[in-house]
Formats: sequence, C-alpha cells, structure tokens
Amino acid sequence: MKKIRPSDDGSTALLHSTSPPGESGENVRWSTALAYLDDARSRPNLTIVTDTPVDRIEVAGGRAVAVLTVAGERIEAAIVVLAAGAYFTPAVLLRSGIGPEEELARHAIRVVEALPVGEALLDHHGTGIRWSRTDALDRETADHVTRTGPLFLPHAFVKAASSVCAPNAWDLHLVSWTSPADDGSGYEASVGVFHMKPGSAGRVRLRSRDPNELPVVERGFLGDRGDLTTVVESDKVCRVEGGSAHGLGERPAGLVAQQEHAMQQAVRHVVR
Repeated sequence: MKKIRPSDDGSTALLHSTSPPGESGENVRWSTALAYLDDARSRPNLTIVTDTPVDRIEVAGGRAVAVLTVAGERIEAAIVVLAAGAYFTPAVLLRSGIGPEEELARHAIRVVEALPVGEALLDHHGTGIRWSRTDALDRETADHVTRTGPLFLPHAFVKAASSVCAPNAWDLHLVSWTSPADDGSGYEASVGVFHMKPGSAGRVRLRSRDPNELPVVERGFLGDRGDLTTVVESDKVCRVEGGSAHGLGERPAGLVAQQEHAMQQAVRHVVR
C-alpha cells in the first residue's frame, strides 16, 4: 500500500494504492464460491441447487415463507435471504408484489407490500483512458511475465478523494490495467476511472411479469451534474499521474481534448 501526499491546490488527492484483491496467486480470480462455498460443500445441512432461477417469493402474514422457481417448484424455508444482485433482487421482489404500486399495476401484479423497490438505484460509473505504447512498457511488462507467469490484467487499485469529497474519506476508484496489444506485438496500458459515491440515481423496473425477461435498468448516470465534474477531474489526474510512467502519452482515439467543455462531452459519450 502506498500513501501519496494530498494536492495543495484542493484538487484530487491520491490516498493510497494497493494490488487488487481476489487473485489466488495462480492467476485465478477468487470468487465468492471459491472463498466461502468450497469448504462448506460437505456440510450435511447445506444443499446447493444450481441452474434454478427464482420467479418470486411467497409471502404469508408479512413473512417470506417460500421461494417459487421459474420451473414451478415451491421451496419452503423458515428464513429466506434474497441476494440476487442490484438488478435481479428488485425484479424478484416486484414479481412477488413488493414494490411501488404504480409499477405493480403496470403488470397487473397484486400489491403485497407497497415499498420503493427498484427506486434510487446507485451505481459507480466513470470512464477510462488508454495511453500510447512505449518501448519501456513493452520491455518491463515482458520481463514481468517471464519472471512471474501470465499477466493478471488489473494490477493496482487506487483510492482517491476529489475536491468535493468529505474530509478523511474517498470517492474515486482508479483501476490500472495492462493487457497484450491486439496485434500481439507488445502491451498496452490504461486506467479505469470510477466515481464511487455519485449523487445520480437510476431505477429498476419490470419489462414484464415473465421471469425469463430481463428487467429494465435505467442507470441514471450523470443525472447529477456534480458527478460529471468529479469524473472529469479524476480523468485529469490520471493523465498526469499515469502519463508520468514510462513516458506514456494519450492515444489519439482517447479523451484527448484539454478544454473543459470538450472533456465533459467526451465523458458523457463514453460513461459506463
């Protein structure tokens, strides 16, 4: 972990960087299943059922009492923990009749509980910068691969605080990335820039009552104008900090405009 002195002019301050979590040391991403399920698979009180999509939750007396699968199976449980992610958890709840009355009425779903399910979807968002290749980058990366084995593409995370971040906190996540060039002749360097505490919010709605239909996800990126300013600011920091390594220069196809308005337009176009 590396600490970096905050900027004196009130602009983005780099707090610390570290190697990415989740790597086993054998170039295998360390997933939740590997970390938590593998050691527990032999437990007599644990049954893992794969390839079993959930349609909805059955509620009785204000409590979840069973899970109904897409195949029509009913699985009773004293406690139901719904952990289907930020997109599919709301979808399951909405199909179960738990959500905004207007949204449930659109699909003729009986209201079990009127709650703001699917509203105020918060997700980090940002953009990225790719630099032109250099001989130094090719040489040092090739040497690293020779010494340590196949390249693990994301190789460092940086937590940073923008000029509008609260004191003693951070709101930016910078992910450096090194990958083989498309033509196989060397390596390319880039960085992903993500605003982790945006003011913008989206929502998740049902496309239909059919559990095989994907939900409608309205991400709402950059709905709060302040988020655009923060992402542009962090882009500028990456140009300076990243470009100082190996004499990297921005690729012409990247975000090359220095003018504030042009950078804002570019971020709006590529935000993800």
